[in-house]
Amino acid sequence: MIIGSDLEWSRTAIDVLGLAWDNGLRATAIERTDRTLAEYLGTLQRADTVVGQNFIDADCMQLAKEGVDVSQILPKVFDIRLAFHATHGHLAGSGSYDLRSIVLLLNGRQGVRFPLDFKQYESDLHRTCAMDAAAALWCHPTLDRLVRAHHLESTVQIAHRCAPIFALMRDQGVQLDRAVLQQLHTERQAKLAASIEKFGLWEERGKKVIRRVAIWRSPKVLGLFESRFGYRPANLQRSTWTKLITYGGLSADALEFAQAIV
Repeated sequence: MIIGSDLEWSRTAIDVLGLAWDNGLRATAIERTDRTLAEYLGTLQRADTVVGQNFIDADCMQLAKEGVDVSQILPKVFDIRLAFHATHGHLAGSGSYDLRSIVLLLNGRQGVRFPLDFKQYESDLHRTCAMDAAAALWCHPTLDRLVRAHHLESTVQIAHRCAPIFALMRDQGVQLDRAVLQQLHTERQAKLAASIEKFGLWEERGKKVIRRVAIWRSPKVLGLFESRFGYRPANLQRSTWTKLITYGGLSADALEFAQAIV
């Protein structure tokens, strides 16, 4: 079961609970009480996937602040903002990340338009909450298809795992030290370049201008590993090299080689 969810809340507490189903074609919202909150949480726990916008770093954070255990909900969440960033990262900072723009930009229902006249915060907060949940769920099939088509599953998974950490950091006023991150990146790049040179993980390409190109996905990599370490990996898939690193009992040089490929 895949459901859409949205919460409307003030600075102190959650006020309205919204749910959507049937691919976003049906939705409802209700005033938050102890009974309705219990029913809402029960629905989330029974669902296979919970779709929302900013659901991890906003709504789940607010639920947690109010004493709700969200540990069973977080692994089920498909946050359309995070998925949209993976598929449309080139639009970051363009103002195209509000829910209305995401619905318009995806437009993945073969010409069927989602009703966009739903923002009525002052006159009808319940309808707004329900329609926000519906809009998020409406976007889910298209985003899920794009993520799979571009092989971005691991990117989206990592983003979902990191989102609660960044939300807690922001909530506590912790900022990333970009200089340290840049230093780590520079050191990693230098180490990788050294490994490429050490193991000959490059080849010369070009006619007029000859340049060295790393050969991560060339079958030559398998031969190089076999000639040096006496074992030929089954294939070039990342999962194969990851298992080799984890369970292979490799020598220091073989481990460095495999890590460079990954």
